[in-house]
Amino acid sequence: MASGTLYVNAGPCLTCAKLIVSCALSRVVRRDGHTDEGIEFLKRHGVRVDVW
Repeated sequence: MASGTLYVNAGPCLTCAKLIVSCALSRVVRRDGHTDEGIEFLKRHGVRVDVW
């Protein structure tokens, strides 16, 4: 997996999460702590998700 970090203000929706995985990003840092379908998708595909 390639490395790269994406910083976002809100958790990504499922469509955006699929795009993040397709770009081979290894980490997403988000502002809110809410877990939804997009976050679960990222975690299932090996993307590290952190809250700032």
